[in-house]
Amino acid sequence: MSRGLSWFPGHMAAAMREMASSRVKQAHIVVEVRDARVPFSSACNAAAMSVVPARKRSLILMNKTDLSGLSPQTQDGIARRIREEQPDANVLFISAKSQHRTERDVLSVIRQQAAGLSRFSSTTRVVLIVGVPNVGKSTILNCIRRSSACKVAAQPGCTRIISEHKLPGLLLLDSPGILPPNIPDEVTAARLALTHAIPDHSVDKHDLVTYLLQCLKTLPAALGGLSSNVSNTETLLEEVARRRRFHLGNDGEWDVDRAASFLVAEYRAGNLGRLCLDPLDEFGVLPVERCRHPPRSSHC
Repeated sequence: MSRGLSWFPGHMAAAMREMASSRVKQAHIVVEVRDARVPFSSACNAAAMSVVPARKRSLILMNKTDLSGLSPQTQDGIARRIREEQPDANVLFISAKSQHRTERDVLSVIRQQAAGLSRFSSTTRVVLIVGVPNVGKSTILNCIRRSSACKVAAQPGCTRIISEHKLPGLLLLDSPGILPPNIPDEVTAARLALTHAIPDHSVDKHDLVTYLLQCLKTLPAALGGLSSNVSNTETLLEEVARRRRFHLGNDGEWDVDRAASFLVAEYRAGNLGRLCLDPLDEFGVLPVERCRHPPRSSHC
């Protein structure tokens, strides 16, 4: 694996300064969105959350649960572990693809929490939505608003400024995804890169495939009949490139870089099996189910 990563573009620094503003500090409710495939690695960093009083961190949304392979029992274990550190936190596992359910469940919890606030405070409750890049904050906001007004893209860093969106009795603040200026832990960096919290141009795809091969022992089988003995990254990439006919020029070489990009994209789409990358046992979560759902056929 490569060394730890650093991806902290200017809009993140600007967003950090804006989050320290009075407008954000006036938030009544904070909704933190995480990726269920990395439920702990995708937690907001301490610097980003330091501007928000701990008592306001009231709802954690685990998005993309449909890609995580987590059973309801394991989801409960993750929620219990989080509440050990944040006793007042509500933890909700969702998939923003299920728009009606997301709108109903998320808005219901937000309104319940808003109703529990002091009746002497402002009648309009300010809800701040935070999270690392590409966890689906804007998609969730669009579900809640029944609108597609918030720009959504597959690349991290789409949201660059804090934007306001009004609902009856609520003011929603959508914030840019923020990562720490440096991610010294290469394994955490790999998990965030595989779930696309870090842009592809900042990482070595070969390293990501190496890590994915370590996590997903069934990867060769998921690719439609590759030998289960394929444990070397370069051998795997050459075989995938050969089967997919990924040629590099006219000299007969196989394009292993394109093969690496293909495998990473297949994981992100859930075609290699729905897999939680965080080793839940290391985070004190039991039972552990790393890959409950079989992979879809992804024949090379």
